[in-house]
Amino acid sequence: MRFLLFSSFLILSSCAIQQVERNEGHSCGIKMIFPWDQTMIFHTDLSVMDWDLSGIMILQKEANDKYRFLLTADAGPTLIDMTFSMQGYKRNYIFKKLDRNLLLSLFYEDVSVLIGIHILENKGFTLPDFKGCCYPFNKKKMVCYYSDESLTAQSGATLYDMSKATVTVNYFYDANNLLDSISVIHYNFNMHYKLYPIY
Repeated sequence: MRFLLFSSFLILSSCAIQQVERNEGHSCGIKMIFPWDQTMIFHTDLSVMDWDLSGIMILQKEANDKYRFLLTADAGPTLIDMTFSMQGYKRNYIFKKLDRNLLLSLFYEDVSVLIGIHILENKGFTLPDFKGCCYPFNKKKMVCYYSDESLTAQSGATLYDMSKATVTVNYFYDANNLLDSISVIHYNFNMHYKLYPIY
């Protein structure tokens, strides 16, 4: 069985920012899932380009801060097999219907935000009146991690292109503080999905 999976720049004109160091497993004290040295397996319900499917998504840590991203359909075939790093992604296998550069770039951004690839070598910074912290994602984008106190046991991340949000990842926890589900929502492309961890 083979594996797979998936994707900020706020204008900081007159904002005072404070740098923070990387904190393993956390982002500015916010509980996140940064699986530096472990394999994560999810059941996923995915809607992309008017195509609905369910399957298994696997994120596997490899050497040198690289991750293997594998997505398989419930029926069995591999849909996506990619290797991710801070420098970008490498295609190992892509199902023909999903073999579009824009779509693969979005998956790369989603997974990078999900597991925090971009914070491995970058210092974060905080913003006034923002309970969380942000990291540079690339020359044009940044990602901000935060907690939403209005919802029970939820935290999340939003990727910004200049000052415009492009994708949001929300993490939901159960009463025992274990990850219950993750939702990924795109604002500029017809793609959204939910991930349910398999323990």
